[in-house]
Order: sequence, then structure tokens, then C-alpha cells
Amino acid sequence: MKSLLSEYYKKFHMERRKSGTIICPERISFVVEKVGKGNKVLDMGCRYGNLTAYYAKDNEVIGVDIDEKALKVCSKKLGIKTNIQNLNERLQFADNAFDVVVLTEVLEHLPYPDITLGEIKRVLRRRGILVGSVPNGTRVKNRLRFLFKGIIELDRTHLQYFSQKSLKKLLEIYFNSVETKLVLGRFISFSAPKFANYILFSAKKCQL
Repeated sequence: MKSLLSEYYKKFHMERRKSGTIICPERISFVVEKVGKGNKVLDMGCRYGNLTAYYAKDNEVIGVDIDEKALKVCSKKLGIKTNIQNLNERLQFADNAFDVVVLTEVLEHLPYPDITLGEIKRVLRRRGILVGSVPNGTRVKNRLRFLFKGIIELDRTHLQYFSQKSLKKLLEIYFNSVETKLVLGRFISFSAPKFANYILFSAKKCQL
């Protein structure tokens, strides 16, 4: 199963790479600020390391992805450790191993996000931080597309669709101090949930 999934995403990533990878500037600044400096960071679904590059030099980063070819590019480009990992399975790291986990544009691809969030909680240290983003599933673009074409997203790998409210509710099962932020994706914050393209989020590990 891992090899089939790896081959699928390798092909998918190459198709998407041809058109270029544009990262929402708000996502970059949000993630870099939350990641900070001098931390041990697990970057889940790092692909080619395009976002990872903004915080890799100031932290000890390990990147994981199902796409082995993308990981080789990432490792060569940034000089970080990488491991192939099915994010739907148990993570190959010890308990309390990381200060920060980055999960950008990944949660919507997972069939069982609860499994992944439970594993993230396990590998995060006390007071550890989860930071990431998901597409805004309730944006007008999706609603109109579903109304007139009968589909929600053109991205066939998306399995979950989050509103700001549903995302926060899910994260609060596993984490404390959940923060969500809507952004349009063109340098500015945007408060209208119907039009924002992305939901940025951060959360702290629950204290037992």
C-alpha cells in the first residue's frame, strides 16, 4: 500500500509542479513566526521543501512525506533529514520528540485525520506547538462549483473539507489554545469566511 500511495503522489506532485508552486505569503509569515528558532521541528507532508526553506536554517528540521522522490529533492536542496512516511499510520518517532509540528495543506488529504492528530500529540513535547493550514472548504468558489457543476474541488486528492468552526472543533479534541485565522491568500487577512481561501491554525499540546 505504501508503494502504491507513494507512486500516486509522486505522479500527482510532478503534475502540480509543472504549473509552479505558489505559497500564500500569509501562510509563510504565520508559520515562520509560530515555528520560531532553535527548535526541533517535524515537517509533515513537506514535499519539495518550498515552505520548509523559510525556517530550516534556524531550526533542526526533519521532513516526512509519502513521495520519496520529493523527499530526495528536499533533502538535497535544504540539507535536512527526511523520511518516507504514510501519515495515516503511526509516526516513526518517539514520544515527546519535537517542539513543533508543521502540517500545512495536508489535513484535507487524509482519510482519518484523527489518527494523524493523535500521533502529532504523541510526538510533541510538553508545551509543543502544532502549526498549519487547510483550504477553506466553505468559500464561495466551492459553493458555486458544487451548485453548478456538482463538484466541490478540482483537486482529486482532497478528502476533507473544513470550515473555520469545524476545524477548530476537531483540533480542540487534541490540543489547547487553538487559534485559527482566515486569509484571502494575497497578502491580506480576510475576516469574511465565505471568501477567504485558507484557514491558518496553531495549537498547543494539551497538558495532562
